[in-house]
Amino acid sequence: MFKIGSSRPKVSTALPASGDPVAGRRRPQVLHVSESWGGGVISAVADYLEVTPEYDHWLLVAAPANVDTQQPLPSNLVGTLRMPAGHLQRIRAISSAYSLIQPDIVHAHSSYAGFYVRSCLTVPSVKIAYTPHCYAFERRDLSRAARTAAEWAEKVLAHRTGIVAAVSPRESILARSLRSDQQVWYVPNRAPVNSVCASNSTAGVPRIVTVGRISPQKDPAFFADAARAASAMGGKSKWIWVGGGDEHAQELLRTAGVEVTGWLPRSEALALLGSATTYVHTAAWEGAPLSVIEAAQAGLVVVARSIPALESLSLPNLARSPVELAKTALRLTEVSSEEASEERRVHLRAVRTALRDCSAENQGRRLREIYELMAGLKNDGSQIHAVDAT
Repeated sequence: MFKIGSSRPKVSTALPASGDPVAGRRRPQVLHVSESWGGGVISAVADYLEVTPEYDHWLLVAAPANVDTQQPLPSNLVGTLRMPAGHLQRIRAISSAYSLIQPDIVHAHSSYAGFYVRSCLTVPSVKIAYTPHCYAFERRDLSRAARTAAEWAEKVLAHRTGIVAAVSPRESILARSLRSDQQVWYVPNRAPVNSVCASNSTAGVPRIVTVGRISPQKDPAFFADAARAASAMGGKSKWIWVGGGDEHAQELLRTAGVEVTGWLPRSEALALLGSATTYVHTAAWEGAPLSVIEAAQAGLVVVARSIPALESLSLPNLARSPVELAKTALRLTEVSSEEASEERRVHLRAVRTALRDCSAENQGRRLREIYELMAGLKNDGSQIHAVDAT
């Protein structure tokens, strides 16, 4: 990885021996830009690379020091560049990378990257694909004034967007609300193939699990309140949070009787998830959580908090309060009758139906359609003409 700033970057040893990164190139190129390079964004971009093997991909990213960025990426990743600190410096870095690589498409991931790429006037609007992975104005840890400012910024920058590749129906609706004639395609997230293997064992104490960073977005207080409520109802399940993060929130969870594992190697985390009976998701805001899709693919019961993103996916039995979530989780986890078993089976079928679009086939088909459309555009700024795919 090398750093790119206002000056022309040095070429990494992974590039062609000639020192020219575009020398002898025949395949179309995609430059992915992300300021929030960690967790779900890494997984999503890795999926995008995997389902578009006919494209060469580049990364221009800013990786936080406390996030594991070592997830393997497919072989069609040609090179990785590191963004510098500072808003203006990052916009200049995008301009330098665009000049160096001459990509057919610049794909911005997350709100900040969307701001940087669309503020870089050397990149034609028609070459910009934008995936918010949850718009910043959806955040509930920001003040109302900050959310309003973020929404207005998105409205202005929507006129510098070629296509929005939305990760959920909710994100598609929000994109159109920002600009009525916006080109919006729904590109569903999907779980890695066979990433989790559920044991489906009925022996021992049932496990109710969630996975992720302990942060305001995931709302650990909601999870703690649900675990506490389940205990008060006489529930015997073990509530587990797989992940680490805020120390105060970890103590809050432990006080509520939740086991907090801290960060685990991916293989261990997946094994623990596979041994669970139920996956619980309590995030206060989301794009389209990969962990929910992964758990559903593994055959786990999925009980989630009612938020607009998950409502747009039509997930069943969404809960509006910790007590409601606890009741639903216990009813579907601690099955004690044939009637309860049937309810569980109905729930599992409903979850699979709700997430039926979340497959590699659908993701790949829709992303390739976007890339093919954008790669065929000329540099003269001609209008995109396409039918929205929702």
